[in-house]
Amino acid sequence: MKIKFLFGIAILLLIVSCGCPQPPSEVCGNGTCDANETPTTCPEDCTEYHTECIEDSCTVVEGIGVDECSSDSDCQITSNVQGESFETAIVVDSIDEEYEWLFANGCPEDGGVKERTMQELQEDNGSWFDVLYAECNNGTEKIYYFNIDSFFGQWE
Repeated sequence: MKIKFLFGIAILLLIVSCGCPQPPSEVCGNGTCDANETPTTCPEDCTEYHTECIEDSCTVVEGIGVDECSSDSDCQITSNVQGESFETAIVVDSIDEEYEWLFANGCPEDGGVKERTMQELQEDNGSWFDVLYAECNNGTEKIYYFNIDSFFGQWE
């Protein structure tokens, strides 16, 4: 009797610790069209069409995919503040003009600019930008973009 009991416990432990296959974690209705889902098996997540942001417009695209947007406003530039993105970069004619703008206009809601902490050159869509990192007087950090196409490479 004792042997049957121990044998039963051993079998139970083996089953629990075997690493047997677990059911997939994908669940229909979680907003993601997972590998084992199709438009037929999970129309909530997988549709024959989906939306993508294309050139600031929410566009319906044929094929399986997850919706990126529900309206054009979901696809707009997230920052409309002057200088806080490539799209809203401040156009300047010299590095001195960048620094003048930064210390006169940067961090307006944070007590002004305490110091410029870093500067780097970046290219975006064929244009050149100086990206300035500034520490604001309240300790936060802001990043400002300056379009330098008017003078970049002119010193050669």
